[in-house]
Amino acid sequence: MKLNNSPFMTSPPMMTRPTLHTLVTLTLLVGWWSELETGLAAEAPAGFPALGDLPVQAGLPDPLSGADGQAITTAAQWAAQRERMKAIIQHYLQTQPFADPAKIIAVGHSRLGKATLIAGAFDERFALTAPAGSGCGGTGAYRFNGGTRGGKEGLEDAIKNFPQWFGPRMSGFCNQVEKLPFDQHWLLALVAPRLCIPADGLSDGCTNGNALAKAYLGAKPVYDLLDVPDHLGIAFRAGGHLLAAEDWDAILDFADLHLRQRTITRPFDQLPAAKKKSVVKDVR
Repeated sequence: MKLNNSPFMTSPPMMTRPTLHTLVTLTLLVGWWSELETGLAAEAPAGFPALGDLPVQAGLPDPLSGADGQAITTAAQWAAQRERMKAIIQHYLQTQPFADPAKIIAVGHSRLGKATLIAGAFDERFALTAPAGSGCGGTGAYRFNGGTRGGKEGLEDAIKNFPQWFGPRMSGFCNQVEKLPFDQHWLLALVAPRLCIPADGLSDGCTNGNALAKAYLGAKPVYDLLDVPDHLGIAFRAGGHLLAAEDWDAILDFADLHLRQRTITRPFDQLPAAKKKSVVKDVR
């Protein structure tokens, strides 16, 4: 299988980690998951309902109208619709001698980083979730993405350019994201107590490092509460919108540290320097 099938993706540094137990699993997931999660976009496989046709889940009050028993339909419902397909991949990996079923990693970049976050949040069979360059709709908090909220791609931009990524009611929160009843730190928190390490490039035109940092800080108390504060990491690097070698190094170092009990000296809690005129808010 060809891993490097995109100009925005680099192959993992295989030669530097010839015995890494999770590496083959990583390679399979990057290739297979990218095909699977293409359903998040307009080219959904035949037989799957359109996002707008999925039922709205009941139980939460409508944050816009105040009506009871309503909730926002989101791309997360695609994950439930394709649970059978995910199970096939998981079953294959869990029955192969080359793969350790306790060390399966989900990794993806850009829109596949968003899919990776959903997969890790709702499927406990992933030991480590590593969404990279996922930005708005991924690991970046909506309240700090786009426009006057911190720049880069925000909800308004994403809905205009990629409406298929979102449920039909998300557009109602454009220019009023503060009315969202939750933010993306909830998805990071749902991964706990398992391992999670988002990665971003500081010069990425699509992602806002501060928005990721705020989501990370918002999710961290959940990991603290579960006595696994080091199970949530974060990795920033110089550079733009691609799954870079530095991202692979950070993800695999994090895996080495926690899944293989190797000695790793690099920190996984370093946040980007705050801009001087930034307004500090709390997503919680």
